[in-house]
Amino acid sequence: MSKFDGPMGVKHGNLSTSLERMTLSPLLPMPKNMTWLRPPGWKFLCRLTHRAKHLRRMLNQAHCQSKNSAVHYKFGVQIPRNVKEAHALDKANGNTLWEQAIELELGQLNDYKTFKDAGRGQHHLPRGYQMIHCHLVFDCKEDGCCKARFVAGGHMTTPPKESVYSSVASLRSICMIAFLVKLNNLELMAADVGNAYLEA
Repeated sequence: MSKFDGPMGVKHGNLSTSLERMTLSPLLPMPKNMTWLRPPGWKFLCRLTHRAKHLRRMLNQAHCQSKNSAVHYKFGVQIPRNVKEAHALDKANGNTLWEQAIELELGQLNDYKTFKDAGRGQHHLPRGYQMIHCHLVFDCKEDGCCKARFVAGGHMTTPPKESVYSSVASLRSICMIAFLVKLNNLELMAADVGNAYLEA
């Protein structure tokens, strides 16, 4: 195999290093004398190097696409990226864990009457409202419990004027409480609020 025959050629390492350097340092100028882009198969990249902004955008898109399409595992459980993949994993594993998680989440939203179904394309948006897309995200807890959450694309709306800060107890605070409980011979009790974001 010659230097430029395949994707594992010797010179390709230099290409990858140079492109990564440009991605990590957007202000770093590309060298004009790049002889490793002259052989056949790399000439299209040579033309793109004169348009650094366009090439940087292509590299970022390729990085995001590879990240979104990668298979993710958590605590040894494969995390589905969408509903279709969740049903496929249930079928492959011979169970209905992800399907039950989806039904539980949608059932609780219906119980709380979170949404009002106005049909599709039948009503105009009220004044002051914006249309955003919703989707399901999946996760797995340490005990192997499969969770599904119905989320909205908040990035598609204008930032709210009121405060949207949501406090979370830090590990240091929990340790301090446990220390005070032990020091004063108190009884410590804990509880879990299901769908806390709907209870807020």
